[in-house]
Amino acid sequence: MAKTSTVIIDLGTRDELIQLYSWPNQPGSKESLPKTILHWFEKTLRNDGFTGAKAATAEVLTKGKTYQLQLTGPKGIEGYAVRLPIFLDHGRAALKRIEEIKEEDKQRAAAAQAAGKKQPKNHWDPRGLGNWRFFMPHGLAMLNQRSIQFFHYPPIRLLETDRDYLQDPVPKRWEELLVANGVPQKDVELYECVMDAVPVGALDDEGSAKDGGMPIDDFAVYQTTQVDLLLGEPNKAGYTMPIVVYGSSPRKRFFKSYKQGFPAAVVKAKAWNTEDPQRIVIKPGSKTPVLAMNHPYSFFMDIQDKKGAHGEEFIPGVVMNWRGGIRRMLESLIAARWQRAMAADPSQDPKAVYKDCQTFWGYWPTKKVTVKGRKQYVNRDQDFQPAADKKQRDAAAAMILHQASLEAGLTGEWSFVRSLADSKKIVSEFNRKGAVSQSSLLPAEKAETVNAMLAMLCPR
Repeated sequence: MAKTSTVIIDLGTRDELIQLYSWPNQPGSKESLPKTILHWFEKTLRNDGFTGAKAATAEVLTKGKTYQLQLTGPKGIEGYAVRLPIFLDHGRAALKRIEEIKEEDKQRAAAAQAAGKKQPKNHWDPRGLGNWRFFMPHGLAMLNQRSIQFFHYPPIRLLETDRDYLQDPVPKRWEELLVANGVPQKDVELYECVMDAVPVGALDDEGSAKDGGMPIDDFAVYQTTQVDLLLGEPNKAGYTMPIVVYGSSPRKRFFKSYKQGFPAAVVKAKAWNTEDPQRIVIKPGSKTPVLAMNHPYSFFMDIQDKKGAHGEEFIPGVVMNWRGGIRRMLESLIAARWQRAMAADPSQDPKAVYKDCQTFWGYWPTKKVTVKGRKQYVNRDQDFQPAADKKQRDAAAAMILHQASLEAGLTGEWSFVRSLADSKKIVSEFNRKGAVSQSSLLPAEKAETVNAMLAMLCPR
């Protein structure tokens, strides 16, 4: 019989934990603070793999004015006694930083008024909606993670509606990409140790400088300390797990924080580009493979011929731009495959691995043409040449699943395929017959759209 361990971890006072766990998560909820803490930490245990024969249990205890977390489980859980208190300390520092940001806003406003100048935009909640909330990445793998995913900030619905940091079209899409690249479904959460640069929940459109301007540069210390805490070192001496950075603002912020650890050529260029894997130094004595990509949600923008008010909304009934979508899909599939490969062995050459991933997915580079002696880049859609091969069909299958999961996330109901296996069956039928008929996997109202997409992406 496997030995069990019992660990007791000091969490802090009730007043501190109310802030650190954003309690109550849902306005008007009567759930107790201890139950809220358990709700999130039990997700961490599951996502770290402490399930089944390796299951661990958690209980919140009170000791005077402070709270404690008691864990019972197999060898390894003692790691939480080191990592969780530091994680919460970083949250305390971030809460203090929020108060400083608010005070700095007041000082700038007062100085502008005294000088008779226009009032500057606040860094905190610049649109004055009053719905920004402190929100740490609770519930994620913290000990056994295999990679870090560096994003901007979490959507507020993950706190107030879903109460699950991974219950969102963005992580769900990335999970599907990981599975498409051979990661077992039971392991996907180990690749999803999300490091949001700003621990603040807000609406989806608060990240753009135009509409909101989530203050990513104001949390530089929080970012570097959290990355340092979560950046584990697998069984490869001198190397850490990989980091994938998503989106323009996070990429610029990440480069600014770790600029001196990048190769000299990148530092000289003063910018780090997407799809440009590098090996950098974050922890002294160790090398970290890093990759910057477009935000996963940009796929849903690219497949639409029209954009929503802020560019990212899914518009039902809009004709789909499948060519733009398949290009973005292939880029994402390549990045997910790179993430899996570098997590397995971070000592590999990140650029060589990326090229191998491109080859696997049949990626075609944007062509260069000469027009009157000048170099000009062809639009990525114009040089699209669909290939009737398995990789192209797998990418198309992933696109069908993404559409289904996005609609499910927006409506709360699944209307067609529920897994990559389901969507592959649809693509296989198209490959055999040249069209997909109505079925339990594909209702009549979806068949026309899916057939049109497959006719373009998967010629027979």
